[in-house]
Amino acid sequence: MKLTIKEDEAKFIHQKFYSGDFEVIEIKRSGIFDFPPFSFVYGISDIGSWDGLMSTDGNKFVVTKSATFNTAEIKQIFEFERKDLTALKKGVFKTTFSFKSNVKGLTKISTIPALLFLILAFIPPCIGLILFFVFKGKTFQFRPSNSFKNIEKFNSLLNI
Repeated sequence: MKLTIKEDEAKFIHQKFYSGDFEVIEIKRSGIFDFPPFSFVYGISDIGSWDGLMSTDGNKFVVTKSATFNTAEIKQIFEFERKDLTALKKGVFKTTFSFKSNVKGLTKISTIPALLFLILAFIPPCIGLILFFVFKGKTFQFRPSNSFKNIEKFNSLLNI
């Protein structure tokens, strides 16, 4: 069971990163296998996923990785700006940020290298494992939550 967090608490956690107005939402980072058909099977698509908070003022972004059972407890902080991104895409369920370079712990490899890894991991001499270390991910994909009822404001700051 995960402890819930209120919008005021989330804003307080992220306030130190901003001097002006910003919006914060709860997110769930998508794992490496969060694509069909694996996303239909509970557990497989969750490999590499985690919960957290994301805030933005439109130019600066802060993502905080939460502890397993407490969203307010911060395990890791990622800060980046719009200039670090090559693309932003909002889908029906997920939002995708494409980075210019790998951000360890935040970005993941894309679908095709993940499939190659899955297929080739069982072939000696473990070519899939080699691919896993060669392909550095540049994609941050997450499922936004509207638990604070501010997703429209947040998306308007994203400009997508």
